[in-house]
Amino acid sequence: MEKADRKTVTVSTGEILYWLFFGSLLFAKGIGLYDGQAVFKVILLFASCCLFAKLLIEEYTIAEYGKIVAVLGITALTYAVSGEKGLLLYGMMMAGMKNVNLKRIFTLGTIICNISGNYCEFSVPDGQYCL
Repeated sequence: MEKADRKTVTVSTGEILYWLFFGSLLFAKGIGLYDGQAVFKVILLFASCCLFAKLLIEEYTIAEYGKIVAVLGITALTYAVSGEKGLLLYGMMMAGMKNVNLKRIFTLGTIICNISGNYCEFSVPDGQYCL
């Protein structure tokens, strides 16, 4: 009888930090938090720190840093003009995706959407919004 080969899954610290960034923001939006609420601002600060730490510990080339600065610069300018954080958050998501397994992040997103959706489904009376 052959022994089953076990796959070893290695996850880098940078990927875990990206999961924390992505997961915390997705959960906050999933339970109905929005820009302007104090709780959302705290979660956004936590998520931004996770992304900043990931960008510091990962290795990037000069060209990659240039692209990151360009994307974040353009999205920050858009935020400064419009006051909307949506595009800035998308820019942050793009900037941090290096060395992140796309299948794992989609799996994490699915799990978080189910958890936050169930939270809203069972904690709010019919006809009302979650938070």
